[in-house]
Amino acid sequence: MEFNIAAGVAAFFFLLSWYLLAIRRGLAMQASLLFSFLTCLLFCRLPTLTELTHISGTIFFYLLVWAGQVNWFVKLIAGDQLRKEWACYLAEFEAEPTDPGEFTWLDLGFYDEKQRELEALGVNKVRDYELLHFTRAFPEMRNFSRILINAERDIEVSVTQTKFVKPKTFFERHFNNYIVEFCSEFSNGSFLNTNNAQGINPLGNMEGYTFQQFPPDTPLADILEAHESEVESICERNDVTVLSHPTERDMLASGARQHLILRRDRQKKGGFTLQEMSEITDFPADEGAKAYIAEYRKQAEKIIEQEQDKQRLADGDF
Repeated sequence: MEFNIAAGVAAFFFLLSWYLLAIRRGLAMQASLLFSFLTCLLFCRLPTLTELTHISGTIFFYLLVWAGQVNWFVKLIAGDQLRKEWACYLAEFEAEPTDPGEFTWLDLGFYDEKQRELEALGVNKVRDYELLHFTRAFPEMRNFSRILINAERDIEVSVTQTKFVKPKTFFERHFNNYIVEFCSEFSNGSFLNTNNAQGINPLGNMEGYTFQQFPPDTPLADILEAHESEVESICERNDVTVLSHPTERDMLASGARQHLILRRDRQKKGGFTLQEMSEITDFPADEGAKAYIAEYRKQAEKIIEQEQDKQRLADGDF
C-alpha cells in the first residue's frame, strides 16, 4: 500500500496511544485504539476526503476513550478494592489453627527463619493460624500467620507473607510482602503495633491504636527493643499497664479487640485516607495512581454517607 499522509498520521496516533497506555494501563483503551488504527489503515486506500474524515474520527474516538474508558476502568478497580476491604473489616474476627502444608505457594522457609531468630530473642511459637475473615474477603491472597509470644506473654508476634495464590497479572506476580509485627495491649484498651512494614502497610495511627514502622530489612532484635521501649513509655505517659495473655484464648480475644478498633476506624474513614496511601513508598508514582486515589476517596465518601444513613435509621433519627 502506497504511503500517504493519512497512514502516517494514523501510525503517529497509534504509537502515541501505546506510550500513554504504558502509563494508564487501560485495556479498553488499547483495544479501541488498535481497532481505530487498523480501520484507518483499511480506509487509507479510499479517496482523500474519506481518509481525512476517518483521521478526524480516530482523534475524536481517542479523546473519548481517554476521557471515558480510563475513568471507567479506574472506577472499577477502586470499587472492587473497597468492597473487599469492607468485607474484611465488617466481618467478625475469626482465626483457625492451620497446617503450613496447605500454603505451598508461600515461602515457608521465611516463617522458619524468622521463628529461629525470634526464639533466640526469647519469643516462642504458639501456633500457625489462618485469619478466615481476611481469607474470605481476599481469597486470592489467603492469610497464613505464625503466632509467637514472649516469656512474659505481653508481646504477641505475627509472622506473615502476603502473596497471590495464583498470580495472573504483572502486579500480582510481583506483589510479595514479608511482615513481622510485635503487638501489645494496654489496660485502657489501646494497642501498640511495631513492625517492619514501612512502605508496605499504609495504616496510620488511629484512636486506640499506635503504629511504629521500620524498613523491611531492620533486624528483629532492633524492632523488639524499640517496641519494648515504647511500651514502657506508653505506660508511664498514660498511667496504664501492659496486659498479659496467659492462654491462646486470651490471645485470640485480644486479636478480636484489635479487629474491632480497625473496623471502627475504617467505618469512620470509609477506607484508606490519602495520607495513609501516600506513606507507601513512591505512591502515587504516576497519573494513573493519582486518578485511582481520587476515585477511591470519592467512592469511600459515598460509603461513609450510606453507613451514616443506615445508623440514623437504626437510631430512629430521621
